[in-house]
Amino acid sequence: MKRRRKPQRSSADRAQAERYLAELAMENPRDVLRCCADTREDIRRRGIACLALGHLRFDSAIPLLTKLANDEDLSLAINSMRALSAIRSQRATSPLMEIVKRSKREEVRNAAINALGSLGDKRAERMLRGILADHTESEFTRSYAAQSLGFLGRGNLTVASLMGALQDPSPTIRWSALNSLGIIGDRRAISVIQMHLSDEAIVPSLPDHATVQDAARNALQNLGAAGTDGG
Repeated sequence: MKRRRKPQRSSADRAQAERYLAELAMENPRDVLRCCADTREDIRRRGIACLALGHLRFDSAIPLLTKLANDEDLSLAINSMRALSAIRSQRATSPLMEIVKRSKREEVRNAAINALGSLGDKRAERMLRGILADHTESEFTRSYAAQSLGFLGRGNLTVASLMGALQDPSPTIRWSALNSLGIIGDRRAISVIQMHLSDEAIVPSLPDHATVQDAARNALQNLGAAGTDGG
């Protein structure tokens, strides 16, 4: 059985890790891990330690970072999820899925859903489709699920789920679904995406009055399809 290769750190990851290490005045990842775990440390410093571990891709930190999702300090919990996203180890998939299932805090669940997209592990695909389809979930949680599906879902069920989300009354969810369809690149979605070239609904959570129409154009460009301003 072949051993799975550890993802290589990018130059951006290395540079960000170095900035965090300099701020902490530390060099050894195990010292950073101890700082992250130490409840006597300042919360902000512990959060920086979490992020440093993430950009160092220090996967020995996964159990601690998973535990910190339940910390009473929301900023520390969110930073632990961001760190898991940055580590990009599929060892974190099952713990993140448990956080999505059990956490009572929407912000933590959203951060965990976002991290699952970064990992690209198809084990999370069914769960994310379920969240997207569940209208008892918040608009933003469903939107995060739609975004993450774009990075790990290329199957028929996921494409159908995202196409179905284009009928949602929320511009945020339609925008997220269109972006994901553009990333996935399944040309069967072209005709459905083209229907949203006239969708001028503004996405309230985005700057510069971005519209659903903008996401449709971008998706079609990614697909190399007609129907954009240039085609």
